[in-house]
Amino acid sequence: LDNNYLPKALELGVLEPYKPQAVDRIRPDLIFDPEFNLIPFDYGYVVFNYDSERLAQVPNSHRDLLDPSYKGQIIIENPLTSSPGQIFLLTTIALYGEDGYLDYWRALKPNLLTITPGWDEAYGIFTSGEAPLVVSYGASPVYHFLYEDSERYKALVLDDGAYAQIEGIGIVKDTPYQKNARRLVDYVLSTEFQALIPETQFMYPVRSDLELPASFRVAARADRLFNLPPSEVAANLERWLSAWEQVMNE
Repeated sequence: LDNNYLPKALELGVLEPYKPQAVDRIRPDLIFDPEFNLIPFDYGYVVFNYDSERLAQVPNSHRDLLDPSYKGQIIIENPLTSSPGQIFLLTTIALYGEDGYLDYWRALKPNLLTITPGWDEAYGIFTSGEAPLVVSYGASPVYHFLYEDSERYKALVLDDGAYAQIEGIGIVKDTPYQKNARRLVDYVLSTEFQALIPETQFMYPVRSDLELPASFRVAARADRLFNLPPSEVAANLERWLSAWEQVMNE
């Protein structure tokens, strides 16, 4: 379960808290549940990727994307049906607040080539060359580097930060396998397991004492997270999505 599903899991009471042995090795700002019902084990930044062979002017901020020069050059996913699409919407709320995010979307709309149902469609349109900017993951360029020997596609950190999708592992409440479940959690946080994550999941390990593989030099790196508290997201998401849909249909 990722960080945005924590409130629902707590509401249903399906998880058993467990503070893992390696808790002091987890990057502190990734711990989204201080009670450890869900323990972070990997994460990925949702950021724009760009085609370095087709994008003439690389933006530095989300505001830059509103420039008319980007008209028809941006592909995004629908936040109603897509996880990265939803996280991009949350990014705009984190940056501009409830009073400003809809105005941002009104201004962004003319620059969108298309809004796709999911990431696969969006990334396929992007790599086919139809538009040079797409909402994707910070480690997407690593795939092209490893398997295509290419650095054409690059990750873009705007406003010196990013929203992280943090995946957590938890123990099912009242499981008869409590001891083994705790062992599994501790193994997932071990250096042995965490070192496998970058080049198999194309995600980042949560341990702060691990060096990333050389291939991750082409991945995004953000020292500042835009993440909203999961409880705030759970309380407001339906309303935010409805308001977004209304604006996009204007």
